[in-house]
Amino acid sequence: IYEDSDGFLWIGTQGGGLDCYDPELDTFTHFKSGPDPTTSLSDDFLNALCQCNHGKIWIGTNNGLNILDPQSGRFIHFKNDPDIPGSLSDNQVSALLIDRNGLMWVGTHNGLDRFEHRDDLIAQYQNIEFKSDILRNKHVTTIFEDKKGTIWIGTETGLYSNNKKTGEFIRYQTDPYDPSSLSSNHIYSICEDRFSNIWVGTMNGLN
Repeated sequence: IYEDSDGFLWIGTQGGGLDCYDPELDTFTHFKSGPDPTTSLSDDFLNALCQCNHGKIWIGTNNGLNILDPQSGRFIHFKNDPDIPGSLSDNQVSALLIDRNGLMWVGTHNGLDRFEHRDDLIAQYQNIEFKSDILRNKHVTTIFEDKKGTIWIGTETGLYSNNKKTGEFIRYQTDPYDPSSLSSNHIYSICEDRFSNIWVGTMNGLN
């Protein structure tokens, strides 16, 4: 569930598509997959939702990344194309984050992508090449930005942090011989408390 800047609630379901709730009118608008890609979702199984600075709703599905313009009701889809190196890493999109600089981070079942919006045309979102391929082929489960602007990426094979100024990734993994290491490499959630401590939820405990 995601609340946008206008107070509308967006609800992603597992098989039922996308719903938008208007709290003033107490009504729902439904979006589902269909034959026309410009007016429908690419898939009815949703995993992640967020809103970019231009008001567009970004939707992570099991069959590609969707961007919806709420004003027009039109969609644009991004999918993986093995013949295009800059295409989406994988069609199963599991996590989304818009950072403080307006950069969109897209976590998939097969790596991490970053998009930027170059102008006010929705079709001008472009994938950005990484300086490092450390997250290539990793199943990304969650993405979080802390107060300092560091991006934290949870995967099924460990925790990563990214320095946006240098592009460097740091990897954190469990070590059976180190009691202060991660309790599990399967990361579910990440958050930050008021003392700037990073909390990491894993398959085997809280860190």
